[in-house]
Amino acid sequence: MKRTPKSQPQKLTPPLPGRRTGEIYINFEDCNQDILLFCAFRYALGRQTYVVGAIADIIKANWNHMPQSRRNLFRKEIEEAIEKGYAGSVNIDVPEWLSILHMVDGDVKND
Repeated sequence: MKRTPKSQPQKLTPPLPGRRTGEIYINFEDCNQDILLFCAFRYALGRQTYVVGAIADIIKANWNHMPQSRRNLFRKEIEEAIEKGYAGSVNIDVPEWLSILHMVDGDVKND
């Protein structure tokens, strides 16, 4: 009986130049990775759990190389959730989401 090799799991994009190892980088040209991040974001938005910080960190680590359309969508949904009061805990989760809203073309916006 001949064994067929198991397919190897797809590796995540390696760290971008000048970035830390250990961060998760998304290849936005890979539809599956893009969808995975957006679904995780949608799950986390409104939850009161540690996953909010994890997803916020991943979004921030990928902010500079994600398409502008995706940035706009994240921004729109976060602003709406905060405005309507369903962005999670005001003391814990909302500051995480606000840290994403302060990202402008890779720089933290000082209001």
